[in-house]
Amino acid sequence: MTPFEIDYKKLIEPLSDVCRAILINAGLKDSNLIKDFKVVVSAGSVTISFPDYAKFVDSGRRPGKMPPFGVISRWIRRKGLQIPQGYSADSFAFVIARSISINGIKPKPFLAQLADNIKELVVDFTRKEVLRTAKLLGKK
Repeated sequence: MTPFEIDYKKLIEPLSDVCRAILINAGLKDSNLIKDFKVVVSAGSVTISFPDYAKFVDSGRRPGKMPPFGVISRWIRRKGLQIPQGYSADSFAFVIARSISINGIKPKPFLAQLADNIKELVVDFTRKEVLRTAKLLGKK
């Protein structure tokens, strides 16, 4: 890497910190979203990706059809939820899925704030890198 190239890898940690802070602020401290997002740098671009279910966390889910049964079953196991007496694992997952189909899921918006903060962070980083490069070229 030459002194004139921008090292976008320097953004990985600050972007990861911003993502974690916003997820925690949105009440998602215990969500797997904190572990499942990825910040990837390649060829001068930065990509932040979240699992598909992030859109449902952000915007909620309106009442209507039941969510996929397998997703609820995996969520129960991952969370280590105690299955109430008189229920099997499958029947408990069914009750939760039915409740979601009736009541929906309240949104926990975080993506818009995340986009704003990331834009600010990247603009600030780029500005500093342009100034650094200008100094290397002997311009002020």
